[in-house]
Amino acid sequence: IYIEPHDGWKPKWGIRRQVPIDEKVAELIRARREEFPAAKYVFETSAGTRFEEKNVRDDFKKLFDSLGIVGDTGEGVSTHCFRHTYATTCLNDDVPITTVSLWLGHQNIQMTMRYFHRIKALTDSHIKKVKFVG
Repeated sequence: IYIEPHDGWKPKWGIRRQVPIDEKVAELIRARREEFPAAKYVFETSAGTRFEEKNVRDDFKKLFDSLGIVGDTGEGVSTHCFRHTYATTCLNDDVPITTVSLWLGHQNIQMTMRYFHRIKALTDSHIKKVKFVG
């Protein structure tokens, strides 16, 4: 999927960039396009304007709160957690950090390195399972 500047809105870096999506998500988007071929946006209001990020964020907050889902800090889960989960999953599955950094729109690798704290925690827990012969 490509994220492009439109209607005065600019993505990170202000330029068109490619972001990978799961085939199931791509199929949902294609189905939506078929159902609403005149729609300008994938997610839009009944008035034909784009669905604002705040609306999505508020809807997810209500859903998470109703299900009792909380984040690591005990606070509610934000939609930004999806980015962290995605990045951590990619890095855990050996996607090169330079690739993950590009996908996330980071300007440098140091920004992406922040996601390694999760991987280090997993590594630390796995090392304890190794039986060393002395």
